[in-house]
Amino acid sequence: ASSAKLFPQCYQELILNSNSPLRHPVDYFPTEFGLDMEGKRADWEGIVLIPFIDEKVLLEAERTQINPQRLRKEEVERNTLGPVLTFHYDPNSKENLFCQSTLPHHFTSVTASKSRVMLVAPPPPFPADQKGFTASLTKGTTTGLANPLG
Repeated sequence: ASSAKLFPQCYQELILNSNSPLRHPVDYFPTEFGLDMEGKRADWEGIVLIPFIDEKVLLEAERTQINPQRLRKEEVERNTLGPVLTFHYDPNSKENLFCQSTLPHHFTSVTASKSRVMLVAPPPPFPADQKGFTASLTKGTTTGLANPLG
């Protein structure tokens, strides 16, 4: 919940409100959580143990709790499909496109990028009846308690 400030205001309310469908009955944004440190030495290497968010719960909460009219123009644009930015190393580049920090209180702007950017049109969306990705195990993969840990 501490990162809620990174979201538009109407989404912050969905994350922070204790009566939100994203907080009850399952709290998808806990303030206290475990950290799996198996095989790790530093805290930052650990795996945060929080519940995976149920996509159906998330989409239903957005549909019923969020008024899209409350989103600012910049917030709507940020969530639209735009060109794919491809950066290429170029030691002689003087290009400064995309060098201005969007978070100046946290990060300074880049002064010498040594790269060029190429804007490429995004790929077309998949037809409604076609999946873009199907999750599956690689042939020969085994699962279960009889397998070694890790």
